[in-house]
Amino acid sequence: MIFSFFPRIAHLELTVIIVSIIIGVVIGATEEILWRGVYIRKFPSSKFFGIIYPAIWFSVWHIASQSVLPNQMLGGIASFLFYALLLGLDWVWSHGGQVQ
Repeated sequence: MIFSFFPRIAHLELTVIIVSIIIGVVIGATEEILWRGVYIRKFPSSKFFGIIYPAIWFSVWHIASQSVLPNQMLGGIASFLFYALLLGLDWVWSHGGQVQ
């Protein structure tokens, strides 16, 4: 968003901006339902299967986007996936390390 979408926003048509926002919201919501909701409900007392496991797969999930538009920043795809893993693990800290 910061490095690719925002610098080009002035040159985009309104429909592209609206569709991008809709797709972003839908994907974000479905990722949260899958990677947080399903695993937390299925494994309520397991920190590994409730938090760590979905965080790892959340990161791996982002390989698909990298096959379309690879990260050109320092570290390339590996840094992007590592950042996705950190975002997935952020759930632990934002909820005080509690699965339930």
